[in-house]
Amino acid sequence: MDDIAAGLTDVVITYDIACQWLKHLFRRLKEYGFSRSINFAALNSFRAGVPSWHILGHGALCQILFNLAFMDGMGKTHGETVETIWSHSGPVAISSRENGPGARHLILDDHWNGWNWRKYIGLRKFLFR
Repeated sequence: MDDIAAGLTDVVITYDIACQWLKHLFRRLKEYGFSRSINFAALNSFRAGVPSWHILGHGALCQILFNLAFMDGMGKTHGETVETIWSHSGPVAISSRENGPGARHLILDDHWNGWNWRKYIGLRKFLFR
């Protein structure tokens, strides 16, 4: 059995509607056969939270239970990083839409790898002031 933990002990997933998504997650994983390949017992914790820009649109109880700002170990994580890249992906998606699936995948993959590289080398500004 593959172990989802892969050395991780605590997993937090962010999703705009994590409060609803989490309700039947384990039943759906079992129905679709993922329960055989994911060993949640190997984890200390598996939690879900609603990203900061979306949490204010949720009810009070949801804001308490799924707010990343209230979760131990989350620090100042906002959970919206994937949203910040979408605006930069639009032009790449438009320019690659006439390519075949393989070429389009490579173009988009290259774009996001470049994005990650720029983000990675930009860390020095914050780490080595």
